[in-house]
Amino acid sequence: MNKLRRITSFLAPLVTFALILLAMNGYQYFKLKTDFAAGIVHEVSDTEMRDLHAFFATIEQKLQILRDWGENDVLLGGNIVSLNKKLIPLLEHQEVVSSIVLANDTGQEYFLYKDGSNYITRTTALAQESSTLQYQQWSGMDAPRRSWEETSDYDPSSRPWFVRGEDENGVSW
Repeated sequence: MNKLRRITSFLAPLVTFALILLAMNGYQYFKLKTDFAAGIVHEVSDTEMRDLHAFFATIEQKLQILRDWGENDVLLGGNIVSLNKKLIPLLEHQEVVSSIVLANDTGQEYFLYKDGSNYITRTTALAQESSTLQYQQWSGMDAPRRSWEETSDYDPSSRPWFVRGEDENGVSW
């Protein structure tokens, strides 16, 4: 019994010391793990936000150029081939842009989108009670393949992307 008491008196402080060290190391591990994870998440978040801003900045710059062309009467002048030559390259080089729509206050609209290896344009001429929608399929910027016409009550100025007013300098997406 005396021998057991000596072993216990020797082991008890040693086990207590080991448990205290284990608890301190466990606490530091979980605290470091949380701090480390938060730092990584913050760094990844900042990188992703920079990439996202850079992505949208290039698209917004191109849209600002289109807006400036519109203000300088370079767009919607009735020459579809000229518009195609300006806008088809935007669709070809910006994979996330699926279509381009331009419209003015008089109800004229130009809508361009890719359909397989061809492009489709729709021009709208707004009349009193209905609109004439003229479609053309293009195999290139200036090579029409076929055309067709529809009548509709469609009005470009009723669409949510249509911006009104002179004080609007933003780009509508």
